[in-house]
Amino acid sequence: MLDSRVNGFPPKSSSDKNANDDSKNEEVQISEHNPNRRMSAFLSIMLLVAGGILFSIAVANWQKGSVWAALWWGIGGFLLFVVGAVLTYYYYVIKPTLTVAIRPKERPYVVISDSRLDSLSVGSSPHLAFIIENKGSVEVTGVFRNITYQFTDVSSGKFLQYSAGQEFKFKLSPGEKNTLSWGFGNQMLTEERAKFLNDKAIELYFFAKGEYWDNAGNKYSLPYCRRYEASFAPQYLVICDEGITFKEPEPVNQ
Repeated sequence: MLDSRVNGFPPKSSSDKNANDDSKNEEVQISEHNPNRRMSAFLSIMLLVAGGILFSIAVANWQKGSVWAALWWGIGGFLLFVVGAVLTYYYYVIKPTLTVAIRPKERPYVVISDSRLDSLSVGSSPHLAFIIENKGSVEVTGVFRNITYQFTDVSSGKFLQYSAGQEFKFKLSPGEKNTLSWGFGNQMLTEERAKFLNDKAIELYFFAKGEYWDNAGNKYSLPYCRRYEASFAPQYLVICDEGITFKEPEPVNQ
């Protein structure tokens, strides 16, 4: 029987990497190849050039003594030059600043850290604990399913199969963290397995399916997998290799 609960297990030094790097808040970037920016640049240049041309015509009329013509041409050139300068300043100074200041999309971001295992001994069952933390900006609800403790033969290949039935739900506010703790009370470590484990003839894995979602129903994956490593005290757990294939649990007979 799996005993799952939230407790105040004190944190140790981290042995995990942050999960879900693909779900970090996205920063808004300004593309130099944005069509709107190219069009803005083109219009600004055309207005500045047109203003320069009108100024030239105004100067030419002034030199010919046509004061009123020079005045009107000058006013037209001045207006075009001002509009072109304002557009240039807006699209290259003001608008980029406003774009960068846009708040990133709000979303949850749950990470797993500080996985650790009580020291194994013959006749005792494993006790697993790790920390989950919501580093996002919205509340999250989640679940770990098919929580499994499994020995595998080193030579059998990287295949792990989930056990059916074990499940634990959680809820985290923005910035909240909790320690999840599981005991596998009906799965004692035998003397034979302890010897094989120490001789590295077999490996011990802890793994589960995980996911979480926000109030809008957006779902995110949160898989968990750690391997027992006796030399990695006091946590005794390392992150699983990426090449492991996970199999669905066997159907439960009704």
